[in-house]
Amino acid sequence: MKNLNTCFPFYDALDEQVRFKGALTPVPFILSLDTKLPPFVIRRVHSAGVVADLTVWVYPCNGGNTIELHGDDFGLSISVGTSYDYIQYLNGILPAALPASDGGYYLVVEDSFPATHKLWYSETFGVRTSISEYFKITFSCNTQLSNILAGFVQVAYFDTFFRAPEYPREETGDKRDGILIKEKQVILKSETLALQQAPEYLIDALLLLPLNDIVTVSLTSGDYTYVEIKVKDPEWSDQGFARFGKIELQFINVLAIKKLNFKESTTGGIDMGYLQQGGPVLTTASGRYFTYQVVFDDDMPDTNYTPAAVAVSTGEMTDAELPKCTNVTIHGFLITTTIACEVRWSAVKQ
Repeated sequence: MKNLNTCFPFYDALDEQVRFKGALTPVPFILSLDTKLPPFVIRRVHSAGVVADLTVWVYPCNGGNTIELHGDDFGLSISVGTSYDYIQYLNGILPAALPASDGGYYLVVEDSFPATHKLWYSETFGVRTSISEYFKITFSCNTQLSNILAGFVQVAYFDTFFRAPEYPREETGDKRDGILIKEKQVILKSETLALQQAPEYLIDALLLLPLNDIVTVSLTSGDYTYVEIKVKDPEWSDQGFARFGKIELQFINVLAIKKLNFKESTTGGIDMGYLQQGGPVLTTASGRYFTYQVVFDDDMPDTNYTPAAVAVSTGEMTDAELPKCTNVTIHGFLITTTIACEVRWSAVKQ
């Protein structure tokens, strides 16, 4: 069975690889530069074994010479825990580039401590002399996720591109006389990566993508991060005893947010640490006008913020002027209206 739900998994037995399950498409799905191995992590029961006790063999799937790598020679490390340890490889350079191979390669990792040696067998992977033109996703979680070591950085390359983007919109507010008095408008940009035939082990790993803390997409035009990532349920197709599925990843960014018909923020959204809002609240008589004193739950760092208010329930008022915001302090501000009404308010500092 799989050691962990990663993009480049390891098994307890060689015949658990996809190519031994009668798949019609045995070509390796994981890609790597020919001077490196795909990043991997293996969880083992805690022991006193060190990196020097580890050996990695690189096997060509179509047969040929095997490459032997000693654990302390090319970038292996062990993160020691109480119940489990984690053997990981991130980006160490190989002694020599791996030759091109149509069938790809797989790894056998041997832990020679204790006396009974433990072997793990990787899924197959292909090598390229250049991977800069491929679609690249890098992701990691700050805490342990699905038993994967916290901070372990996974990398996946795909020979595909984003589809044409979609622009979903969201509007919230209160309806008056059939008209939506908008409290907030959001315009999003959603870009979709569709994998038409991904193996089950890769789908298992990608379904965890929205739960990761850091996700970066690298294209030839640069690196990009997103405010939200969604993964649609896969559509499965069986090939022998191997399962492949179509899966779609949605990468979503905020193009613009407009709150209370006043404040707009640009791509990336608002720093929620400096956004406060409330309501609806009722203004009450104060001399010739009606007022409501806003008191923040937490003080603003300074008075360089934008207060805003909008009437959402005005009773008999028909064409009243907009509420005014005055007396701005770090503790709050004063809302003034011409007649008693309910208002929503916000304070935004960027």
